[in-house]
Amino acid sequence: MKELFAACCPEAEVVVGTPPADAIRCADLIYEPDVLRSLVDIEETSSGHTLRASAARTFLSCYAIRVCQVTVMPTVIGDVLVHPDGVSIRGDGHGFGVVYVEPKAIQPVADSASGLADVADLVLEGHMRALAEALSVEPGCAWSPVAGQIGFGLGTAMARARAPKEKLLEAHRALVAQVPWLAHTGRLVESTAGDKLVFLRSKCCLWWTIPVEDECRSCPRRSDEERLAR
Repeated sequence: MKELFAACCPEAEVVVGTPPADAIRCADLIYEPDVLRSLVDIEETSSGHTLRASAARTFLSCYAIRVCQVTVMPTVIGDVLVHPDGVSIRGDGHGFGVVYVEPKAIQPVADSASGLADVADLVLEGHMRALAEALSVEPGCAWSPVAGQIGFGLGTAMARARAPKEKLLEAHRALVAQVPWLAHTGRLVESTAGDKLVFLRSKCCLWWTIPVEDECRSCPRRSDEERLAR
């Protein structure tokens, strides 16, 4: 599993085992509003946001990337299903550098098609949709922009994975077919150089409103040509 998670989530540490006492269970974010609010607070403080909406959307973008990396991508690359209820994170600021996966959450799938159908239901329409509803109490977090952050998280997880590009593109197309609202969140395409995949998001996270920052590299305020050349 170590090699699989390294391919799925190359920029963060994935620990398979019992999470420490101070880790936050992803399932708790849906049912415990104070826990969810605390993570938005951490993002707001650590990144210097001046708009609460920017903090909430950026938190969701970062969270969606990491959760999709450890739940969706193992199905895409390794025919393994990781249930989101068995995933925990550290509230360590911007990005979630450590993720914990309980062994009982890891299950084999019969084949890629059935596995993708399962993660579409469990992760995208299940966990992430429920989290979007819980986050809707925050300013600027109506369904459309929030769905955009989830789609960005999935697309970015695909783009960062160490796997053949065509396999990733095919899996993304299959998930969009099963979860139609993903089609409005952006497009996963090859870069101008053809050496990597890029997700062209269509919904803004408002990162550009941070005083010390410009637009993020994936900002829809940038042209497609600029984003594909980066």
